[in-house]
Amino acid sequence: PVPMASVTGSDAALDPSITNSTGSLYQLQCFSAESCVAFGNVPSDQLEEPYSETPATGVSPTVVLRTQDGGVSWNATVIPWSTTPAGTPSWSNQQHATFSCSTETTCLGLATVWGQPDGSPGGQPSYLLELVSSDGGATWSSSWVANVQASPEQVTCPDQSNCYALVGFDSIPDSNGLITTADGGAIWSSTQQPLSSANGGWDGLTSISCPSATTCWAAGHVRSTTNPSLGAG
Repeated sequence: PVPMASVTGSDAALDPSITNSTGSLYQLQCFSAESCVAFGNVPSDQLEEPYSETPATGVSPTVVLRTQDGGVSWNATVIPWSTTPAGTPSWSNQQHATFSCSTETTCLGLATVWGQPDGSPGGQPSYLLELVSSDGGATWSSSWVANVQASPEQVTCPDQSNCYALVGFDSIPDSNGLITTADGGAIWSSTQQPLSSANGGWDGLTSISCPSATTCWAAGHVRSTTNPSLGAG
C-alpha cells in the first residue's frame, strides 16, 4: 500500500468520509530498480460542480508519486484542479490524465477538462490540457492543446521532442485516433485512426507504444464484417 492522503483545505467538513478515503493509482513508469514515478487520483474537499450528484462531493485531483529507493518511500505532488480555457468551472469530479516520461526528469501529460453540459446528446465539451514537468514531477506547467477537442487515452514519448497520444475525438462519437507533436508539445497535429470499416464505434485502438521517434506499435480491436458477433485484436 502506498499512502495517498486526501486533499483538504477550503471546506474540510464538506464530506467527512474523505478523511478515511485513499486514492487510486492508474499508471506506473520505472527508470531503474530504484527510480519510479506513479500517477493517480486522490479525494479532496474541493466542491464538484453539482450537476451530477446531490449533495455534491469533492473532486479528485491528479497526484504524482516519486520514489528513489525502490518503493520504500514516496514523495507526492498534487496537480491543481483546472478550469476550462474560458476560465469557467470544470464540470467533472475527476480530471483523468495520462502521462509519459521520456527521462527521469522530463514528463508530459494530457488531461481531460470537461465543460458545462449544453443539453444536447453527448453535449459536454472536453478540452485537452497539456502538463509538462522538467524536474521529475515536482512542479508542472500547463497549456491548452489548440484546435483539438478530445479525451486522452494514452500518451507515449520516446524522447523529449516527440510524443504520440491516443485520444477519443468529441466530433466523432466512439471514434479515436492519434495526435502527435515533434516539438515537445508546443504544436500538436491530429490524424484519424488507421482502423476504418463499416463498424464505426466498435473498431478502435486501445494502446500505443513508441520505442523511437519513427517506430510505433499500436493495438486495438476490429469486428468481423461478415459476423458482427466475432471480433479480433
